[in-house]
Amino acid sequence: MMQNTPLVSVIVPAHNAADYLGECVDSIRSQTLADWELILVDDASDDATGAMCDAFAAADGRIRAFHIAARHQSATRNYGTARAKGRYICYLDSDDAYGNSALELMIKAMEEFDADMCVAGYVDGTGNTLPQMPQPQWAVCNGTEALRNILYQRPGWHCSVCARMFTRDMISRAGQFDEALFYEDLEIAPRHCMAAARVAMTEAPLYFYRTNPSSFMNTWHSRRLHSLAVVDRIASRCAVDSRLAAAARSRRFSAYCNIMGLAARNGDRATARSCWTVVKSLRGAVLSDPETRLKNKIGALLAFAGGGACTLLMKWLGK
Repeated sequence: MMQNTPLVSVIVPAHNAADYLGECVDSIRSQTLADWELILVDDASDDATGAMCDAFAAADGRIRAFHIAARHQSATRNYGTARAKGRYICYLDSDDAYGNSALELMIKAMEEFDADMCVAGYVDGTGNTLPQMPQPQWAVCNGTEALRNILYQRPGWHCSVCARMFTRDMISRAGQFDEALFYEDLEIAPRHCMAAARVAMTEAPLYFYRTNPSSFMNTWHSRRLHSLAVVDRIASRCAVDSRLAAAARSRRFSAYCNIMGLAARNGDRATARSCWTVVKSLRGAVLSDPETRLKNKIGALLAFAGGGACTLLMKWLGK
């Protein structure tokens, strides 16, 4: 192995991650593939995270530690990406972990299918890291079809940059994470797809996602409204292609239903009413789209039933 030219760079943003960072790093060090570098980016932590990053780097020459004060995951990811040396790039959250053959299996798929990106499944919950996984079954498509699959929220096609692998060249074509937005994964997913000629996907879970009740995605605040700006942006970008436009409309419907429900449950009636206006404007087209997932079609039907069905609509389209 040549330490200066690793095959894959794994980038881990870490802010006050001391409780789980050890398990995260252990999941990299136990990989069946040894030709990797791990880039730990400590983002203004005030717990033991910074010291842990330095200790990991001192113990293993494949690990590099950096300390910045960006206070935003997009910025730390961009910082780590700019310093990555690998041919392939992965992103791993500091409270998550890989199954111990994840990197080897993803690289095998990237090289076998000459893919610019691969998408793997994940397991959510709490507990130990994933065991070694059996050989996954991969499906391959072009970037446009991958984007339609993501926007239609088809099984296995998540928008998270985690549980994925990218070529360095594709990352360069797609551009950086938008540091002005939250929901940065949803925003960058279409750019990644459109920069990819070939995408491989498996539903086999190679990634362990830890559910955190206090995380951004499990709390209510004004930054949750960034998701609406993101799906509006996606819809605008996809408007020139009728098939992409329909998929973007379906994803936009889901996002507005989700925020409508969260806003209503948290007493933000103005936001709920604003979202309801958009939901009503989209419900007909969503219902008539033969490719829209069943969950969205049921939501559109409930939306036609009026205000009394909104509670059911929120339950059906909570994500």
